[in-house]
Amino acid sequence: MLLENCRLDKVKWSGVRTQHMTTPFVDEMYDLLKNTLTEYEVIICRWPEYIFVLENAIADVEKAVIESLEKQYADVLAPLKDCIAPKKFGLKVVQKLTKRNSTVSYTVPEDLGILLNTLKRLLDVLRPRIESHLKSWSSCIPNGGNSAAIGEKLSEVTVTLRAKFRNYMQAVVEKLSENASRSDRPYTMGRVYTCLIPSVHPL
Repeated sequence: MLLENCRLDKVKWSGVRTQHMTTPFVDEMYDLLKNTLTEYEVIICRWPEYIFVLENAIADVEKAVIESLEKQYADVLAPLKDCIAPKKFGLKVVQKLTKRNSTVSYTVPEDLGILLNTLKRLLDVLRPRIESHLKSWSSCIPNGGNSAAIGEKLSEVTVTLRAKFRNYMQAVVEKLSENASRSDRPYTMGRVYTCLIPSVHPL
């Protein structure tokens, strides 16, 4: 059911935002994950070996959430792709691209700010709650069990999510910095950050 909710045609919060300037989709999904953990509490305490099965399932849902977000915001991510995954071009192609884009200035879409805020909320607020809940079950594992392995799959998702967030932020900064070559007014990092402020808000 949780994976089904991540399908693009099943997402019901498209275009809606929360007070944190994030999409309600992730809050709903992580509420469902939290409820799932609560429902499995008795089972895990009785059969702790299922912790790892449950963790794998949670990690799969988290990956599906991230994939769904990228599909929901594909339009605002598209202009960043050339900065995230730069290709090797010949000099003539680079000159052609530079000439073609010479009069186009990049501005941060509000929806991109929603996505970035959502990813940050995932990293700083929502995911740590799930990880803490899962790791609290380590006491259920008998002595000699591999309790240290709890959370490894979720940690892999964390690494992926942090990399995506960092790449998107760097791509935005690169796009805004490119405006400097088309502007008479130099772009300092302060100006770049100011351009991000209207879209990216503290959680």
